[in-house]
Amino acid sequence: MTAKLLFLILATSILPALLFSQDDKWFQKGLDTNNPKKQIKYFTKSIENNRPTTLGYYYRGNARVEMEDYPGALSDYSKAIELDPKFTLLYYNRGVVKYSMEDYPGALSDYSKAIELDPKFTFAYNNRGFIKGFNGGLSGALSDYSKVIELDPKHRDAYYSRGLTKVGMEDYPGAISDYSKAIELDPKNPDAYYNRGVFKYSMEDYPGALSDYSKVIELDPKHRDAYYNRGLAKGGMEDYPGAISDYSKAIELDAKFTSAYNNRGFIKYSMEDYPGALSDCSKAIELDPKHRDAYYTRAMQKLGWRTIRALYRIFKSHRGGP
Repeated sequence: MTAKLLFLILATSILPALLFSQDDKWFQKGLDTNNPKKQIKYFTKSIENNRPTTLGYYYRGNARVEMEDYPGALSDYSKAIELDPKFTLLYYNRGVVKYSMEDYPGALSDYSKAIELDPKFTFAYNNRGFIKGFNGGLSGALSDYSKVIELDPKHRDAYYSRGLTKVGMEDYPGAISDYSKAIELDPKNPDAYYNRGVFKYSMEDYPGALSDYSKVIELDPKHRDAYYNRGLAKGGMEDYPGAISDYSKAIELDAKFTSAYNNRGFIKYSMEDYPGALSDCSKAIELDPKHRDAYYTRAMQKLGWRTIRALYRIFKSHRGGP
């Protein structure tokens, strides 16, 4: 699980004065530095030399997160929660830590507690939805993302994530609608254009897919997969020179892109460039000796369609097939 969830830090400008001693120089030193190692040192001094406070553990926990000391952060947040069981942000941040430690049930529990304490906590709904979706709870994820959107209709990430969830539920028109809204809110998000293009292509809307992939390339000229998929869309529109151009660009960006070689070979075969087709499919096989499609495409080139069909009929007759 590689995605990172948003970690939140309480603004020091709104700290209640009574939560820490005003003459606690160590606590103040911790607030005044951005160095997490020094923060851990200063907040530890504060905890050792004064009455332990919720914020002492909280801020030391934050610093430990910055150092990727997740067990230490978990311990600090838990101690802070013992001192103040209604401090909503503690549950949220502990949820992020548990997620980072792959304790997904624990993270879900903490996000749910944060939501119980603050039913309008959009970040907690969003993160809980992410973990539900990752673990296969698509309907629960859909519900959480929809709640985020209800609370914040301009939450672009919630539309994007809900679109992904709808894909998992095979609601492709719904996914396209959510990606479109995410794009409306953030016209420079290449991922939303890319995903929308994927599902436009799957629905055989080749011009729409082409438009979305072109936008991805405009935003990210080194997006290998956008060139490859735009090549697919152009192939669907019978723009074979354009498809070859895009596959070639994908290969330029990734010289080991076996599927791009294979597809370019297939298009070259369709254009009767047999030597070029044979070369591309052979390259795909060289890179991936188990690339079944490349062997099939190369066989077509060597034998021709009529021979392939004849061999297939012979094969089926020996097996007693129709």
